[in-house]
This record gives sequence, C-alpha cells and structure tokens, in this order.
Amino acid sequence: MDPGHQMAAREAWAASDGRIDYIGDWHTHPQNAPTPSSKDYLEWKKLIASVHAPHLFAIVGTREVRIWLSSELSKKIVPTFRT
Repeated sequence: MDPGHQMAAREAWAASDGRIDYIGDWHTHPQNAPTPSSKDYLEWKKLIASVHAPHLFAIVGTREVRIWLSSELSKKIVPTFRT
C-alpha cells in the first residue's frame, strides 16, 4: 500500500473512532478486460497476510471493471464480478 494512502486511511479510521475501516484496493489497467499482474497478486497477498479481514480488490479497465475478494480463513483471492 502506498504510504500516503495508508496514512490517509489511518487518519480516517482514527477520526471515525474506528467505525470507518479499510476494505480493499483499486486501480486501473489500460486493458479492455483487466487482469491482475504478478505485482498485483504479490501486493494483495502481502495485504491479506498483514490485515486479518476479508478484502475487496478492483481493477478498472477501459471497457470492464473486475472485482476479486479474499477470504479471511482460506487466504484465497477469488474472482467475483465483472461488467
């Protein structure tokens, strides 16, 4: 996670008395139907290992949006939605 984004998320969490929390990550790819890169999977796995909660990951392409979810128990990343 980008350090600046991480700080903003922590500040929002603190300002909300712990009611607002981080649920996932999104970014764009210059592809019609975006697919996660090896770097995406590496970063997602690091996040899953460090934050013990389910996560949502979205990649916005030029024609489609795709979403993956992680399971807190299995630590698997599962494709969930595509437009």
